[in-house]
Amino acid sequence: MFSQGNKTKTFVFCFLFISFFVSGSIAEKASAETINEQENFTDSMGLKPDLGTSEKSSMSEAYIQKSANWDRYKYGTFEGDLLNDGKISIRTTTIRVTKQTSYWDRYVDVIILDESGKINYASGRINVHGKETYITLKPGSLKPNTTYLLGVNERWLLTGIIADSYPLGYFQVSDGQTHTPPTIEAADRKVPLNTPFDYMEGVSAYDETGEDISNLISYSGMVNTSQEGNYLVTYSVTDKNNLTTTKTINVTVFKPEAEHLEKPTIDTVTEKDTLVTGTAVPNTSINIIIGQEKYRNTVSESGKFSIQLERAYPAGTSIEAFVENEQGNRSESVYSKVQPVQTELKKPVINEITDKDTVVTGSAEPNTQIDLIMGIDKYREKVRSDGTFSITLDQSYPAGTGVEAFITDEKGNKSESTKTIVKSANDEIGINPIYTSDSIITGKTIPNAKIEVSIENMRARIYEGTSDSKGDFVIDMNGKTYPAATQVEVTVFFPDGTKKSKKVIVYPKIPSVNTINELSRELTGTADPNATIKVSSSNGLYFIGEADASGNFRLPVRGLKQGDILSVYQTSNGIDSDVITITVQ
Repeated sequence: MFSQGNKTKTFVFCFLFISFFVSGSIAEKASAETINEQENFTDSMGLKPDLGTSEKSSMSEAYIQKSANWDRYKYGTFEGDLLNDGKISIRTTTIRVTKQTSYWDRYVDVIILDESGKINYASGRINVHGKETYITLKPGSLKPNTTYLLGVNERWLLTGIIADSYPLGYFQVSDGQTHTPPTIEAADRKVPLNTPFDYMEGVSAYDETGEDISNLISYSGMVNTSQEGNYLVTYSVTDKNNLTTTKTINVTVFKPEAEHLEKPTIDTVTEKDTLVTGTAVPNTSINIIIGQEKYRNTVSESGKFSIQLERAYPAGTSIEAFVENEQGNRSESVYSKVQPVQTELKKPVINEITDKDTVVTGSAEPNTQIDLIMGIDKYREKVRSDGTFSITLDQSYPAGTGVEAFITDEKGNKSESTKTIVKSANDEIGINPIYTSDSIITGKTIPNAKIEVSIENMRARIYEGTSDSKGDFVIDMNGKTYPAATQVEVTVFFPDGTKKSKKVIVYPKIPSVNTINELSRELTGTADPNATIKVSSSNGLYFIGEADASGNFRLPVRGLKQGDILSVYQTSNGIDSDVITITVQ
């Protein structure tokens, strides 16, 4: 294969010299005159193609038989993807060549040629001040069990004229199939003290084709959930290609902090009642002590409870109530007393009134008189024997108008007033999108309403504001921003004491991308911290990378040409941002 001697090597040099003399791109033929001028090129190579003694310096470095020029010109590594047993394979798509030093006055073209130097297959350029190049290979361009020459042309920056040409070495393409090791998906876990631990929960494995091979996973390590501490669990899986992957996770067994239980609320208990009702923390035990007698029941998932008493208790009897959870945590006690039966009239119930209604309905004590005040207008009607009433208005009233109603019986006894307001027929809460760069929240609701914003259900962090006369609101978060997927709850409090809430999430901001040209090898910009940056090009290329903890990213790119349109977006906490497009200069 390498027995052609100096003639073959001379031809290789001549090819390299001619292919870059005019434009720096690879030519496919060389003239006899150039070959003669560069006769000494291969004499300096001093390399015999003995690929059996190739060196492999690391898992990512590929085999190559280096010439003396490798060290003379201070080259670093020769690497490739999808290697087979450390060699470039027929599936390799990218080759990387690095240099220990750089030039300020010249650029370097690295070329892959056939062994005779007659055909070039691919090339890459190390720019001025650069120290590496990526050579992209078309599928099937390299043949198995074939030797290829790696050569170099160094060109002056200002003229493009060759400053130096030399071979770097030979490499051989393997005919073996390459396989990707299986992957294991497992994350660090935290387990409360004295709770069961399932070693395989959330753990899965897949081979290179995406087939689920979780049933082949084995693990080692022990987690003692009765003892606080950190434990290591190692998972291992071997696929059908006999490739093995292991992954170790950290399992933290911790003692949960004592849960703070809110005090229960007890509805009024009268001297005639044999049922105690109220609200408390869901799924806890409610304990009631009336006088010296104790009762217990379970609070429902909705947070309501009821306890049947053996008898009614006299007015003034003391009542104590508290809740307990399964861990034995206990709330503070709430105290009350049995109340005497009140003979006062109950205040009426008014059904919701909107700014489109001209009839007010509700319920009250039968056969009483009901008085209704709408703003400054007064209406009066009789409550029917079935306890319902209906009052026809002269007009509809605008949202926010005050409403008051009370009843009077035949003896002149008057109930307490029921107060509410006229509501908008459409009182939905409108919230504009919130991005990770936003420190304010804007939207629209009913006019002059109190607005409360809670972040991620954190009761300790509440932002407040008020809608204006048109219902528009701006809630200032005092310069604070939140990461993508953070849950935001906006609550509107109506003047009648009712409220309505709406939940949204924070979306990733649109990445900021710096200008890029066709010579650039990196796409830079800013995004959310630790976000995944995804780039697609109008010419079919696709790039992906990660932003650092400060949100800065430097994404390696290649193959771009002037006029290419890049679509860039980020994925943060599983949420995709909007896309920004830029044009390659």
